[in-house]
Amino acid sequence: MKQRLLCMLLFAFSINSFSQAVIGDQKTIGGNADEQLGGLWPTTDGGMILGGRSYSPISGEKTETNNGVDDYWVVKLDKTGAVQWQRTFGGTDVDEILALQQTTDGGYILAGNSISYPSGDKAENKGVFDCWIIKLNSFGSVEWQKTLGGDSYEFCNSVQQTKDGGYIVGCMSSSNISGDKSENSKGNYDFWLIKLDGSGNKQWDRTLGGSEYEFVNQTIQTADGGFMAVGLSNSNISGDKSQDSRGGYDYWAVKLDKNGNKLWDRTAGGTADDYVNGVVQTADGGYALAGASASNISGEKTQNSRGGQDYWLVKLGKTGNVQFDKTMGGTSDEYGQTIENTLDGGLIMGGSSLSYISGEKTENSWGYNDYWVLKIKQTGSIEWDKTIGSDGYDNLRTIKEVAKNKFILGGFSWGGIYGDKTDISRGGYDYWVVNLTYTKPTTEIAMGIEKNNMSAETTKGKEFMAYPNPAKDVLNVETNMRSIIALTDQSGKVLLTRSIEGKAAVNIASFMPGMYYLKNITTGEAQKIVIAK
Repeated sequence: MKQRLLCMLLFAFSINSFSQAVIGDQKTIGGNADEQLGGLWPTTDGGMILGGRSYSPISGEKTETNNGVDDYWVVKLDKTGAVQWQRTFGGTDVDEILALQQTTDGGYILAGNSISYPSGDKAENKGVFDCWIIKLNSFGSVEWQKTLGGDSYEFCNSVQQTKDGGYIVGCMSSSNISGDKSENSKGNYDFWLIKLDGSGNKQWDRTLGGSEYEFVNQTIQTADGGFMAVGLSNSNISGDKSQDSRGGYDYWAVKLDKNGNKLWDRTAGGTADDYVNGVVQTADGGYALAGASASNISGEKTQNSRGGQDYWLVKLGKTGNVQFDKTMGGTSDEYGQTIENTLDGGLIMGGSSLSYISGEKTENSWGYNDYWVLKIKQTGSIEWDKTIGSDGYDNLRTIKEVAKNKFILGGFSWGGIYGDKTDISRGGYDYWVVNLTYTKPTTEIAMGIEKNNMSAETTKGKEFMAYPNPAKDVLNVETNMRSIIALTDQSGKVLLTRSIEGKAAVNIASFMPGMYYLKNITTGEAQKIVIAK
């Protein structure tokens, strides 16, 4: 009896010790039509603020009807995940939030796009599509709003409160001098950056681009008080572009001083299309750019595509030199959407994936499209990855670390109860928020300490097979019970852990040829594995 109890405790402990990224609480929020999350921000009271677009009337969690087509929809959650309040803002046409942040006064800044003329909550219109900025107080009431644009098209993708209490807004624009635009277009679409004071008054704006298309996706304030703007470009040397296109769209990064004057720019890409969506300034003063790439080795791309589009991480030095790049993906499509610094000095990157186990993907897709999260060291090596999804389309928009190795993932999903999703769809797409915690594996258990404590009765009749052996890219592992397996090198260092039940294909393509040990932590069985070229 004591042996059985000890085995149960050790089994529970081994599962906990080898659980890497574990899903915690999650929340589905929406109405009976479509809601798509644009941004998420953890709040100082332990809750979070969510913002995006909604097409739903009063239904589900939606308590206010729309003013037009799509409206801004803001939802404040408390620390338990319960809805504290929500607000719907819009005019008679399409309005969508794509970025938001809690401000230092406890309120919130919202940024997105609007095609609505004055109607509902919309006070003005400048052209066709405009950037629409709304400042809320801590209770969700409007303090001020600002419509920014010229006489053509403007689309807003980012907003950040600056050190002086104002805001930097990142938009793309096709307008010449008109409305709030003080400079003519350089080509087709350009980066358009606007600096606002704390009351929403424009302090300056800058138009940056080449002779073709530039689309800005994120703008941040840097440690020196200046700014970094990143986005796409297919222009050759012209206007503000100092380097030719590598082929198709490329990553384009522009460093500005505190007054918006360009200091330098950098183009990075391959011969196919490369799309940058996020940027952070790293501890060394450089920059980590994250997005997607379909390019093989060419230009700044040093690794071939895994298949379709992959995540592509590019690390720049403080003056824009490329320090390294990393391609990460499976045999289908991955689209890198967001990147953040982590408290341990690394990076967390996320987006969407369609791939089954292959390349850098260690878990299969659940459905059409899943959240895919990668934890990355400062050097660019992968620490762990996690696939989270349902039987529908799941699109991850943002990740925030709220405590060391504890993350909030925000996106949208139309999946039902399936895979990792525990709540029904409200109708169409809904906001989907997932808590994720990473627990570092312990090498002591991986080396089989618990093996000596398990009775013969516990391990009797347990099958544990791995083939082919030698193996090249994929190792098939079979057990006849739920098991934790670990691949170690000859010193006992754990290189990979998996929880399996039945049969699983384990990706070993990234490991060097040589001898390894595959251990079934649950039963204590182990066998030698040869990885061949």
